[in-house]
Amino acid sequence: MHKKYIGIEIGARQVKMCLCQDHFLCREETELLPDHYVKDGKIVSMEAMAEFLKNMANARDIRCRSCCLVLPDSVAFTKSLIMPAMSVSHLKINLPYEFYDFIGSRGDTYIFDYAVMDMIYDENKNPVSMDLMACAVWKKAMEEYRQMFRLAKWKLKAAAPAAFAYSNLIRVYEEKKQLEEPGEYCLVELGYTAIRIFFFHGKRMEACRRIENSQIKGTGQEFYESAGLEIRRTLEFYYFLNPKRKLTDIYFCGSRVMDRLFCEMAAEYASLNLKYAGELLPVLEDYKKVLISPAAAGITFCL
Repeated sequence: MHKKYIGIEIGARQVKMCLCQDHFLCREETELLPDHYVKDGKIVSMEAMAEFLKNMANARDIRCRSCCLVLPDSVAFTKSLIMPAMSVSHLKINLPYEFYDFIGSRGDTYIFDYAVMDMIYDENKNPVSMDLMACAVWKKAMEEYRQMFRLAKWKLKAAAPAAFAYSNLIRVYEEKKQLEEPGEYCLVELGYTAIRIFFFHGKRMEACRRIENSQIKGTGQEFYESAGLEIRRTLEFYYFLNPKRKLTDIYFCGSRVMDRLFCEMAAEYASLNLKYAGELLPVLEDYKKVLISPAAAGITFCL
C-alpha cells in the first residue's frame, strides 16, 4: 500500500505544500499569505490559518489529509550532540540539560526529541557514544498546531525543524545513490525575511546560521552582493572550524530561489557550483528541480 503525505511549511509570507508518496515528490504548491497571518515567526490566528490551509488544498485538488509540518525557528531549537551511550529513559532525562543555554530552567514547557545519526562502538562492539540530532519544541506551540490541523480536518503525523527535514532528504538521496562515503552539503534558504545556511556531512548537520535580511545592506544588486559576502564569511568560518571539510556545490531553495541572479551572485561569492536543493529529491516524474521548499518534502521522509 502506497504511503502518501503532504508536507507543509508555513513561512512569514507564504505557505508551501509538497505532496509525497513513498519518499518521492509528486508536486509542490505555494500560495502567498494575506497580511498579518504570521507575525515574528508565529501564527496570529490558528483558526484563520486552518481555514487558509483547507481552502488552499481544496483549490489545488490535494486530497491527502495525512500531513507533516516543518517547525519554524520561533518555536524550536536544534542541536547536534555527541552523548555517552545510554537507554532511552536516561536520554529523556538528560536531553533537557543539553538545551539549558536556550531554555534555562523552563524544561517542563518544552517537548524534546531526537534522531540517532550514528552509534560509536568499542573494540568489543559495545556502544560507547551516540551521535544525535536533537530538538526542543515549545509545548504550547505544538498543542496549538495540533488544534489547527484538527480544525482543518487533517491528521498531523510528524513535526520537526527544517534541519531534520534536510537530514531526511540527504539520507534518502545518499541511499538511492548508494554512496560509499557521506557527502558534503551546503544548503541555503533565500527567504523573504531571512537567509538560513545549513552545513551537512552526510545526514549529520554540522552547523547552521540565520541572517536576518534587515541586517543585510542595500537593495537590488547591492543587497545580492552583501548577502553573497555574508554567505562567503559563513563558509570561511565553517572551514576554519572544520578544516577537513571541502565543499564543491551550494544548493539553493527558499521563497526567493526563483531569482536566478541572486543565486548566481551568492554562488560566485562562495566560489561553489550553483545547484538547487530540489536536485537532491527523488521525483515520481520529470518534475522541476527549482523547489521553494524541499524541507516540506523532506519532513515526510521520516515516515
